[in-house]
Amino acid sequence: MKYRTEIDGLRALAVLPVLFFHARFPFFQGGYVGVDIFFVISGFLITSVILDDVEKGKFSLVRFYERRARRILPALFTVFIFCLFASWLILFPKELKHFGASLATSSLFVSNLYFMMLKGYFVPVMEKNPLIHIWSLSVEEQFYLLYPLLFILLCRLGNTHRVLIISGGIILSLILSLYCVRHFPDGNFFSSPSRAWELLMGGLTAVTAPQENGKKSFLRNALSLSGLVLICLSVTMFDRWTPWPSLFSLTPTLGTVLILAFGKDTWVSRILSLPFFVFIGLISYSLYLWHQPLFAFTEAYLSKRPSDTGYLLLMALSILLAYLSWRFVEKPFRTPGILSRVFVFKFSIVGLVFFSFCGGILYLKKGFWGRFNPQVQEQLKVADDLDKLSARLFDKSGFVPERDGFRMGDRSKAPTVCLWGDSHAAALSSSTDRLLAKKGIGGIFFGRGACPPILGVIRTDNPEGYYFPTFNEKVMEYILGSKDISTVILVSRWSINIEGNRLDNGESPMEEETARLIPQKSFSTEEERKKIITDQIKITIQKLMDAHKMVILVYPIPELGFNVPEANARAIMNDSPAVSMGYPFYLKRNRYILGFFDSLPQFPYLQKVFPDKVFCSDGRCWSKLNNATFYADDNHLSDAGADLLTLEIGKYF
Repeated sequence: MKYRTEIDGLRALAVLPVLFFHARFPFFQGGYVGVDIFFVISGFLITSVILDDVEKGKFSLVRFYERRARRILPALFTVFIFCLFASWLILFPKELKHFGASLATSSLFVSNLYFMMLKGYFVPVMEKNPLIHIWSLSVEEQFYLLYPLLFILLCRLGNTHRVLIISGGIILSLILSLYCVRHFPDGNFFSSPSRAWELLMGGLTAVTAPQENGKKSFLRNALSLSGLVLICLSVTMFDRWTPWPSLFSLTPTLGTVLILAFGKDTWVSRILSLPFFVFIGLISYSLYLWHQPLFAFTEAYLSKRPSDTGYLLLMALSILLAYLSWRFVEKPFRTPGILSRVFVFKFSIVGLVFFSFCGGILYLKKGFWGRFNPQVQEQLKVADDLDKLSARLFDKSGFVPERDGFRMGDRSKAPTVCLWGDSHAAALSSSTDRLLAKKGIGGIFFGRGACPPILGVIRTDNPEGYYFPTFNEKVMEYILGSKDISTVILVSRWSINIEGNRLDNGESPMEEETARLIPQKSFSTEEERKKIITDQIKITIQKLMDAHKMVILVYPIPELGFNVPEANARAIMNDSPAVSMGYPFYLKRNRYILGFFDSLPQFPYLQKVFPDKVFCSDGRCWSKLNNATFYADDNHLSDAGADLLTLEIGKYF
């Protein structure tokens, strides 16, 4: 296959959006489609090489895998070595343990399966893992275990049969992807069978791409330009909440196909053949490998996301390291005659075994806690409170209150107190359990992650969000039908549901998550959306009070924005104060919901609890006082923090 400079330019168009996406730059919220572009390019090039070798009668599976080893492993091993040293120096035990697992599975090219298993409401933030991006290499290598052999068999058939069979594979894989994106979204994203159609689209392009024809130059220009437009639209229009891969994924993949099939000697090829794009394309593999570790380790060291300027500097460093890696690692290994085939295979096997072993040790030793002094260890272990929290949240279908509620307090007595809410309520469940038991009172907790205790609302940013109305209706039905329940505690992360925007207080790292809570009733403006939601809160409270249930309304819990256990652990190591947040920001962040709650009259059956009076003083909201750490992450209370707030709540039952 002849070298085409525009394909290197296309690689640049794939890798740069990935970098800007991971840096959270505006207009690149769909930058992850760069991986899909890479898959199509890979399928196209690999199929073209195999087809060329078969036609020349010199194809060999051994030679094929030798090429893959020369292409993939040297730069990958270089990055692995860097990550091993950096992770030991920078990462805390839990992070190092998960890094070890990702290193071991990446070395075996099954990291996509590992990340597939890390699903749930509270999991380590995978985007902070230095090797999260290696999942795509795992998908490719799993695909290429079988594809060359199957394609050789297809080569014995006529081109028509070859096209039909590859097309059939695309359709079957795409159908699987469409099924899984609805029923198994986590698995779908990382699954090789769900991604195979993208690689096969590249393969199909290689066996069907038309020959150049000057008479059709206008059509080729139009089609390749359309492909470029589709790719650009994908980068700017899609975001992290777009179901993926799905029919939406056809936008960047078809765009890539159009450029590969029709882009040679066109306007688009001239653009993509500009020196900058070709240079980035040449180093794109190493650039893809280097950027994520640099981003992740910097964020871990700072305990916050870098600034935009910081990310630009990290990108520049990524490009420098990628060039050095390409020039002094990739090129020598890929140059024929310098290293023998036997050496390449021995090098590959030893390297894969070594890094798998290192990763396994890091995982089995649970991240080597002994690297840190007892104070730091104690601070980090506060995050373990999240494990209990997660276990008490209902996350399945077929909710039955009598069966799925978490019993609290005196289990021998019928529940008279009900705690209802989302994960912020779950964070109070252990403390409420202990307080009720101490008072000899029975209780029950109903909670679902990200699901506020509000009737008639859904979360469109969460696949589970469409089940929220049914869940809340069943909880309400259970409470109203119970003669024993006399008190209902309502707790939620109110402001993220009302505002829907990221937490950015100017001091802590800007929060990654967003929320999109909408009422089932129609609305036309953002203010109308907020008004309907607060009306639904009022309706929820009124229904409970009409049934003579005492409602304890817990105002917003301060969101600090810092991962408190990690940030305070680094503060101990650096002999600096524990993190905190300005109280004025709490008031600003919660202005709308505070105004609404304050407007609710003091009915006999309504009591209000103010968390800011517990955790904020002297103009700051504190993460830690008198050796007690109040937060298990950036916004959920730890057991120590929950104990303090529960004492205030317990005054009313």
